Amino acid sequence: MKTLNISNNLASLLVKYITTHGLEPQVKLLDKLERHQAGDVLSYQLWCEYLAELSTLASRPELGIELGELAEAEHGGILAYLVSSCDTLGDALIHFTRYQSLLYGSEAKVEAVAETIIIRWLPDVKSSLGTQISDEVLIVGLVSFIKRLVGPLNEQFNGLPEVRFIHHKPSYSEAYKACLGERLSFSGEELTVAFPVYYLGLAIHNPEPVLKDILEQQAELLLLKNTDPSSDFQQKVKVELMHCIEESSMTLESLSLKMHMSSRTLHRRLQEQGVNFNQLLKDQRLEMALIYLDEKKLSLTDISDSLGYTEQSAFSRAFKQWTGKTPKQYQSK
Repeated sequence: MKTLNISNNLASLLVKYITTHGLEPQVKLLDKLERHQAGDVLSYQLWCEYLAELSTLASRPELGIELGELAEAEHGGILAYLVSSCDTLGDALIHFTRYQSLLYGSEAKVEAVAETIIIRWLPDVKSSLGTQISDEVLIVGLVSFIKRLVGPLNEQFNGLPEVRFIHHKPSYSEAYKACLGERLSFSGEELTVAFPVYYLGLAIHNPEPVLKDILEQQAELLLLKNTDPSSDFQQKVKVELMHCIEESSMTLESLSLKMHMSSRTLHRRLQEQGVNFNQLLKDQRLEMALIYLDEKKLSLTDISDSLGYTEQSAFSRAFKQWTGKTPKQYQSK
């Protein structure tokens, strides 16, 4: 069995659960999770151990289901943001298949059988790790995420996906049905999700093609560098900072909220890596501006708005300070 690492963004999901359910007094677990949020590698073994520890603290058999339903794009990191910016589920599946290793080290196999698309995760980790909760988080989180992207599947699109779990049917199996529906089976050889092929044509709400291009370039770089994204703290900062810029909320405090850590901890981590927040912000705005201008899909006013400027003239002045050219001069090069 090979050793797997997963995205440390998932540590912030456990932090969110702890704070949401008033379990903050469990300081030891929070300290461990914050360390991983700050950039340390999170191995799959540690992930399962943390899930088991949290399950004991919370005394909730349905913990995996609750965590999956609580998951947002920020907990899936660059992969979740990338698929959210696609225009259809088919496009999202292509990107999910290529970049899934940036979230979870185990490879997902995707195949088409008749009119059905099947995603399979091979059982390449030791069963002694107790993978049931992790599998629940993955599947419930995935189905919940798809619902957020395209709408309620069970009402609009004639049924939820078929799910096959590796673990035995638990005593709380009824709790699965609210999210996953009735098409469930247990004690299988592989963890599997199957759905009709027409799902691929479903439109994603609010696609962001320009943002998708930026994220795809970053994801490709991570694969080419063969970098472990769960240990790449600056990459995580970069992705979250991009969203802060789009929301015109460009402060250390806003970024720390997205990183699920205190502003003091974030400041310290940046200092340890010799990184200045203001310089990071400037560099990220410049990178986004160059990509927007090269794409030529947005007007200068739209680019200015996307970068958090209240006026186009302010963006033009800043861009000229960065590059020595105005945006129009840069585009006419």
